[in-house]
Amino acid sequence: MLNESIFSYIKNYWVKGSILAARERNILKGYPDTTFPLDAPVTRAEFAVII
Repeated sequence: MLNESIFSYIKNYWVKGSILAARERNILKGYPDTTFPLDAPVTRAEFAVII
C-alpha cells in the first residue's frame, strides 16, 4: 500500500479510496508540494495528462 501521508488531509474525504487507488496506479500524482486539490476543477491540460 502506498504511503498515505502524502495525502494525509484526505483521510475523511468521501472519495479517499478512489484517490489512493489512482495514485497507486500512477494515474494521479498530486502537485509537487504533495497537495491534492479536492474540490478544484480539472483543467484541460490536467485531464489530458490523466487520460
